Amino acid sequence: MVPKLPLGIADREVESGEHLLSIYQTRSEQVTVAADFLAAGLRNYEQCASIGDEALAQDIRAALAERGLDVHSAMVSGQLVFLVAREFYYDQDQLKLDHIAGLVRDAIDDARRQGYQALRVVGENFGLFSHPDEIEVWAEYEARVNDELRGKPAIALCQYDQMRVPGHLLVNMIKTHPKVVVNGVLHENPFYQEPEAFLRTRPARWQIC
Repeated sequence: MVPKLPLGIADREVESGEHLLSIYQTRSEQVTVAADFLAAGLRNYEQCASIGDEALAQDIRAALAERGLDVHSAMVSGQLVFLVAREFYYDQDQLKLDHIAGLVRDAIDDARRQGYQALRVVGENFGLFSHPDEIEVWAEYEARVNDELRGKPAIALCQYDQMRVPGHLLVNMIKTHPKVVVNGVLHENPFYQEPEAFLRTRPARWQIC
């Protein structure tokens, strides 16, 4: 049986290995969902990571403190990590699928070796793209990461700003996440496509490895 993990949103639980999408409209909504998600992981002795920019990290740290978490101690121990998206994802200034997939596998293995219940990651990554090609590479990554997470002691929540993300990218994000959080409510996603099916629809020029 696949273990369940607390989602931190509306008292829901999800199976370990889940890849979730959070669509938000305001900064307050984004931070609330991210902080609730991370707080649940910290209380469940999971290793938690937030990927974004420094301004987002500051807001999330403040929100976690408001929820009664000892943020400083969690960061010092390594249970809570804040990563800058561009520094984390890019390899020699390039966005490469094999590099990102390796980062995911290594992070899951590291959390397990350190004795954590699971690895929990929340990320807001749209702002890191400097070229339209990278948006297409990212869509392929979002599909493939489902296979990287499936059956593993990990859970990931990807956040996208409905007001900023281009419509075609948001459609692809909906297709690549089995569950979606909207307005603080978790929904099963009827538009989700398994990675193999989604990747078959991609133009040949985007099959980047």
